[in-house]
Amino acid sequence: PAEVLFDSVFAVTESIPKIPGAKPGMRAAQLADAKIDTDGSFLANLGRPPRESACECERQNDVALSGIMTLLNSSAIAEAIGDPDNAIAKLVSSEADDQSLIKEIFLRVFSRHPSEEEISLVADYWSRIDDDHNALVAQLADREDQWMVKKAELEKDRLIALTKAQADVVDYTPRHERQKADADAAQKQRIAAAEKALYDFEVNVLPKLQDEWIGGLTIDRFWTTWRPQQPVKASATGGINLEVSDDASVLAAGGPIAKTIYTLSIPVQSAPISGFMLEALTHDSLAGFGPGLNPNGNFVVTEFEVSYTMAASPKTVINVKLVDARADHNQNGFDVKNPINGIGSRHLNRARNDKAWAVGSQARRPHWARFKLKEPLIFDDKGDAFTVKIVCRYSNGDYPLGRFRIWTTDSPEPLDIGLPAQIAGILSQAPALRSKEHDALLTSWFRDQQVDYLTKRFEWVKQTRPLPPDPKMQQLYLAVGRAERPVKDDPALVQLRSDVKYSIEQSANRRLTAAQDLTWALINNSAFLFKN
Repeated sequence: PAEVLFDSVFAVTESIPKIPGAKPGMRAAQLADAKIDTDGSFLANLGRPPRESACECERQNDVALSGIMTLLNSSAIAEAIGDPDNAIAKLVSSEADDQSLIKEIFLRVFSRHPSEEEISLVADYWSRIDDDHNALVAQLADREDQWMVKKAELEKDRLIALTKAQADVVDYTPRHERQKADADAAQKQRIAAAEKALYDFEVNVLPKLQDEWIGGLTIDRFWTTWRPQQPVKASATGGINLEVSDDASVLAAGGPIAKTIYTLSIPVQSAPISGFMLEALTHDSLAGFGPGLNPNGNFVVTEFEVSYTMAASPKTVINVKLVDARADHNQNGFDVKNPINGIGSRHLNRARNDKAWAVGSQARRPHWARFKLKEPLIFDDKGDAFTVKIVCRYSNGDYPLGRFRIWTTDSPEPLDIGLPAQIAGILSQAPALRSKEHDALLTSWFRDQQVDYLTKRFEWVKQTRPLPPDPKMQQLYLAVGRAERPVKDDPALVQLRSDVKYSIEQSANRRLTAAQDLTWALINNSAFLFKN
């Protein structure tokens, strides 16, 4: 068994076991926690059971390659044998005669005397240690001489390559600068055209569209009002960072773009709550303009979950039951009802779940998903809070939300898209009574819902982004960088230098090194392994 074998090695060497997580000197057989193991997992690799059941059948005592490699390479075994205060080191100091030392090591490891043939083999090996060391030193000297010549040739080739690479950069620079000037001029023209298109839309088209929209409104259209919920904390898995803005929107960045779970902590600001709305928003910083992080602008929400805690018992988490959902748009096969199918984020590792909400071809514009609660939430204490989890873990690609905002309503019709409470309040006033600030806010909100405006804005965003670098100039600079790297020493020579260094250290205490080698060889022998 793994524990017996481990303890036997330390009994033979009289070294002190130092198992991480256990007291120094504690034997492996005394470990109560199966999770405690040596560095390199010696016990697990040698078949110790994980103790998930009471059955000894969990233990694996079959000889396997992993177990053999563990014995050969285990740092724990090496430390036991190489301990300068162990019994092997003391034997070397007390036994001046090599044959007596060999006999003592055999007795300690095998519990028997070595045969004359075994003594002769070991003595012969020990006698050749100095010869092996001298041969290694001679081999290093020879390789150093060869490398000196080779390195000089490689250094000459490197300098020739560097001179050529630098000349290529100089030769190509005038052409590169002309092309860059042309590209910059063309970009300025495209930016100007995109800015003009935006200006024309805002000045000549948007006012008419807004007037027509307001003219068609009735008070019944916005009786479902929504209020933005400002997170006090926002976190994400998968290396994504979340930034909360003053307008309660959350912007995702970083990555790489990966499957993730967004968790928002939000203090209760209004009650009761009959529904939640997830608003997916565009943003200039997103590669595809959004609402998703993916360059195509799409996103996939696999789960939408809400829970809350009461100030009186903050450790008690209560899950909110969402019973229905509606969105302004559903990609084919990605209905908004899917994220409330009851699978839940806590079951994500048990089975694949790709039932989700996405918007497909209607990316690069805002979208809204409304979720109805089974029963309205009533909060009484200012310390009450709720948590929103948005899971984006679609298995066939990485499509997290890029920018979004959470809203709540107390309306009896929470699946109605309605209007933001602030916008509804402005519209309820007579136009003559609205302030300039209110008019500007109304126009800005209406503008950001218009597909034509967003299309023109995305075009402007694309044109204002930095131009891609010249691929040929990049290649030329890469060639310069490669040529500037100094010639590295031959890896085989570096290893040989290291071997000689260790050989010198071992030669300084040849008998101890020889005794440790013999102990290691005997411990890895079947006579020791199957005796214990």
